[in-house]
Amino acid sequence: MKKNITVMLLILFASFGAQSENIVFQPGMTADLGESFDPFAPFDVGSLGECFDVTYKEKPPIAQESYSEGFVSSFSEFSKKTGLSLSASGSTNFGLAKVSAAADYKEQREIFNDNKSIVYIVSGVRSYNSQRVKRVKLTDEGKAYLSEANEEKDSQLFYRPCGRGLITSVVKETNISVAYVFTASNSKYVEEISSAVSLAVSSSKGKANAAVNLTSSVKQVDSTATVSTYIFQSGTIDNTPSLKSLIGLEPADILSVRQSLKEAIKAISWETSQIKSFNVDKISRHFDIEKDPTFKYIASLFSNLDIAKTNAEKLVARYIQIEDVLAADGLAGFSIKPASKTALQAERTSIEKRLNDLSNKTRLCFDNFEEDCFIRAIDIDTTMLKHLNINFGQFNKWKAQASGSYANIQEQIHKKANYWPEFSIYNINYINRFEFVRDSGTVLKALDQEKLKSLISNSVLELSDVDLQTSAQAYCSSVKWGEICGPAAENLKNHKNELKQAFSSTSFRGVIVDIEGNRIELPVPRISEQNYN
Repeated sequence: MKKNITVMLLILFASFGAQSENIVFQPGMTADLGESFDPFAPFDVGSLGECFDVTYKEKPPIAQESYSEGFVSSFSEFSKKTGLSLSASGSTNFGLAKVSAAADYKEQREIFNDNKSIVYIVSGVRSYNSQRVKRVKLTDEGKAYLSEANEEKDSQLFYRPCGRGLITSVVKETNISVAYVFTASNSKYVEEISSAVSLAVSSSKGKANAAVNLTSSVKQVDSTATVSTYIFQSGTIDNTPSLKSLIGLEPADILSVRQSLKEAIKAISWETSQIKSFNVDKISRHFDIEKDPTFKYIASLFSNLDIAKTNAEKLVARYIQIEDVLAADGLAGFSIKPASKTALQAERTSIEKRLNDLSNKTRLCFDNFEEDCFIRAIDIDTTMLKHLNINFGQFNKWKAQASGSYANIQEQIHKKANYWPEFSIYNINYINRFEFVRDSGTVLKALDQEKLKSLISNSVLELSDVDLQTSAQAYCSSVKWGEICGPAAENLKNHKNELKQAFSSTSFRGVIVDIEGNRIELPVPRISEQNYN
């Protein structure tokens, strides 16, 4: 009879709240497949009772791998590529990003605070599909707790020793990233080093046996350049000897690095992989006990926790951005505008208060979960370049090439000239795209940052493939071939300065599109306004 009453109670409560909740794993959580878990105290150790006998599905987990590589130009991008965790673990913080955690990576942040370093990252990810428990039974201890709870009509007599939730499925994922930092002896070599690395990694793709040594490529440009290596596993710096020996301490042959990374990724088993997310079932979903009425608040709690996490990540990222810009003032190719320095310092102080308030609000949500808890998503202004004086470069000069010949039969001098621009480009890490534009608005050349790095040498960008060509003919009597016509046809300087008039009404401009979308024009004089040798 007692069991029937319990079943009726189960039916009565079936419409209230979800039967299970999916939770994203946070640093500091104790979670594993088949273990108990209290969603209201997610950073506490699970129940101490031996209440459950769990059977697991025998189907082996399926793994998938993915790989990527490329340059990064900011610490924010660096942390995303490496999965760097800026969260302080533990129940006092609920996995929210903290300024104090960001301080632990000061060495990596300083890489981006000068204008002498190039960072290249090779990453791999191994993901496992969801694994579920097959069956959950009560042990004798668990049966005794359940019987007592039902007899006393107090479900807490079961929940306290056995837990309020059970982890019934787990998704796992592990990321390994190798970050190579090439530091030039002088900032004048940075663009050449970047071009050398870009060329080396591009030329090695699709080649099975061709060794391409990144260190050697860089040393050819700057013999005293230094190379540092960082290895990250799932967001933390990994200094274990096994991983170091597998990846290697220097970039060396990029093909070997890629192959070693694949070996390291494939060696990650289900057992050693890290939990990405997990599913928590109500205990009452599996056993005849009155449902925990508070379980209905879990979805709202963790939805708000996700919002709080995102808010904290945005705030900490902005804090880091401000701190690093203030530290690099005058050192990394820019200076802060005088009025902006005070504003940035005030914003940094404000962020510290907002993070503290957010942490307190999140903690209150979990302490008083029965009350309404609402955390609003925030938008953060991440623009920074408006606060900075940055020299992106300038137009240098028009370059020209000419040819001429004399057609004796037609008594014609044939002359041709083509012109192309040369620019100096600086602070390329702040540039998203460079455009060379005709007055009509036609974009004659568009180069993204990676392409720019491969074309620039000693800060000079020469657009020799821009085809601004013109030609003309002039009559010259064959009687005067040796005296006048031949020398006139060979006078290339004259052709350049004469034919330039064909562009006297055509204007051009260079356009820098920075990483925040701002457009900066580099004035370009008309071709006809320059004298040519």
